[in-house]
Parts: sequence; C-alpha cells; structure tokens
Amino acid sequence: MSRNKINFLRDFIPNDFFFIKDPLIKIFHIPDFLEWQLFLNELSESKFYVIEVEFVPNWDLYDEDGPTIKLCKPFLVTKFSNPSLISDFIMSKIKDSCYTFDLNFEIKVEDMNKIKPTEVPGIIIIYKEITIF
Repeated sequence: MSRNKINFLRDFIPNDFFFIKDPLIKIFHIPDFLEWQLFLNELSESKFYVIEVEFVPNWDLYDEDGPTIKLCKPFLVTKFSNPSLISDFIMSKIKDSCYTFDLNFEIKVEDMNKIKPTEVPGIIIIYKEITIF
C-alpha cells in the first residue's frame, strides 16, 4: 500500500460488490485533516481497514434508514496512512456531490462558533479490519 495515493479495495480484491458485515462507525461533523489524523491514530498497527464514507448534508434531516450519498468506492487505510491525502480526497468528493446533487450550503469561518454540530454537513465512516495479504 502507498501513502501517496488512495488505495481502493478493488485494486487488491477484484470484486465490484463488497459488503462490510458488523462494521464500526465513526462520525465526523466537520471532516478535516485533524479528524482523520485522530481516527488513524486509533487504528491498530500492522492491520488493514476497509473504509466506506457516507456524506450527510444536514444532520437535522438525517435518517439512518433513509437514502445516503456514498462518496467513493471502498478504500483501504492503515494507522500509517496519510491523513492529509485522505482529507483532501474526501473533501473533493464532498464538493463533487454538492455540485452533482445541487446541494447548497456555505459555512463561514467566523460563524463556526455559533453553529450547532447538527447544522453542518459531515460524514459517516463505516470501517472494519480486513485481511488482504
């Protein structure tokens, strides 16, 4: 695996359909570099994890049984993955989704302290340890 690119699961296991049974869940209200760094630091050394990412444009309207926006195909990470690379990749997918689905929202830096966590978009990380080698 490379620290310089996103490693998709399909590059290691050639299958178009993949299901994560009994996944672990992590929620990022504002998905940034620091959130990813903290998440990766929680992972076990010498283990691989498969990750799926769902976009939540509005937590107040979120329904876990409702439709979701998957940001990308499943990809692999380790404790030593590059959090900046992952953060930039996911943010680009969020922007693509907002453009594709005409989702309009704007968060001004000066308003960040006034906003409730449920009023900002976020992501749900669905992940599980995986054996690929």
